[in-house]
Amino acid sequence: SFISIASVDVSRIGILISLSILFTVYVGSITVMSVEEKDKIDIVFKSLPVKQVTLVNSRYMTMLLFYLIALATVSFIPLTNGVVIKNPDVYLASYGASLFIVIIYVSFMQPLYYRFGYMKLSHITRVLYMLIILIPFLYIKLRDFSWGKVILETLEQSGSLIISNRLVSISMCGILMLVSLRISYRFYMQN
Repeated sequence: SFISIASVDVSRIGILISLSILFTVYVGSITVMSVEEKDKIDIVFKSLPVKQVTLVNSRYMTMLLFYLIALATVSFIPLTNGVVIKNPDVYLASYGASLFIVIIYVSFMQPLYYRFGYMKLSHITRVLYMLIILIPFLYIKLRDFSWGKVILETLEQSGSLIISNRLVSISMCGILMLVSLRISYRFYMQN
């Protein structure tokens, strides 16, 4: 059970946290997009005396809010049981990795939403999300093959280099978000 998480392998905790947070952001974002599409809220937004840039920024802030809600939800039980205090590095690394994954997801998803709309994007994001869910299982299966170990070791070394170097991680996330915002602005103005 989740309450006895202290005895679970550290890598499994990180995967559980990252996927839980990503799932929450995914469901929240898809729900908001579907409601906006169904109710044609975009027409109302465009008629308001609000800058279009503000509307795009608010969508990104909504994704940040979903991330924070998911982070609080995933952290509640481990915090109350004192597990986070026993393994703070594990949880902080998991939170950082999940933020990195969510930023990558949002940075690709938002411009695609503004370009293609909800209906086309919902199919794309379902496929992307399923691929993200399959990564841990592929990781476990690839460890069994010698060529898979070489590929995984290379990916792990480059991934841990990026994540362990906080400045590189923060810079990559910042650049990715800025580029994503610029593309989203352009696509939103075209619609």
